[in-house]
Amino acid sequence: MKREYPKNHIIAVGVVVFSGDSILLIKRRKPPKLLEWSIPGGAQKLGEKLAETAVREVYEETSILIKNITLIDAVDLIEHNGNKVIEYHYSLIDYMAEYTRGKLKTGNDVIDAKWVSINDLKAYNLWIETTKVIKTAYKMRKKIYQIKESSIFERLIKSIGQHLKFLAIALAFSTLVYGGIYLLLSFSGKISSPKISKLLWLIFMLIVMTLYLLVVSRLIDSLFTDNRSLQFICYFVAGIIWIFPAKWIMFAVNGKPKSGEK
Repeated sequence: MKREYPKNHIIAVGVVVFSGDSILLIKRRKPPKLLEWSIPGGAQKLGEKLAETAVREVYEETSILIKNITLIDAVDLIEHNGNKVIEYHYSLIDYMAEYTRGKLKTGNDVIDAKWVSINDLKAYNLWIETTKVIKTAYKMRKKIYQIKESSIFERLIKSIGQHLKFLAIALAFSTLVYGGIYLLLSFSGKISSPKISKLLWLIFMLIVMTLYLLVVSRLIDSLFTDNRSLQFICYFVAGIIWIFPAKWIMFAVNGKPKSGEK
């Protein structure tokens, strides 16, 4: 059946595939949702059961096998062109499933595929209906398999582990930049200047503060994905903590206040 400007709607499936706390996302090579991240899925073939479509599409797009296929919901995808003519019309039957085996390898309809933590979904700009389906599947899965909600401490440890690579790269890069400036000024004989010393100290503190804010913001976002109030409180506390090293930066530029000065 023709997919663009069809005479009738097309029945298709989408599959929320879990592997632990991670979800399988794919970047589409073809419209609709061209070059967008989504869950794997595709059109049902004649004589094929919906659950069979789910298994086939996941395998064709990512080369992995799934089990425990469970119905979640049905969603309409209807897109119009500039003249308000229906360009795409899909009736999407969404399932969730568990990863069993296989190594991720993209098929012809997919540009990229990866496992993504449910806490990092915002970064992939998913269709709002896809996000809703994933959240519904996540809640259903916890209830079906009686998965215990991780404590804030456990999520903090896991989140720190996920961001250690980012932190290590950022620290390595900043050390290279700072070390390069220091060596350059040392060879030029200007490192003894008080102004240069203050400038170097200021640059170092700014690098440290930038890394602090980046890491803290990523941790807060991953820990409290759906709780804006807690996110705001954590950002507020992080901002207050930042005041103390900010004072050090002021001292680096202006010097410590003399006795008797406020």
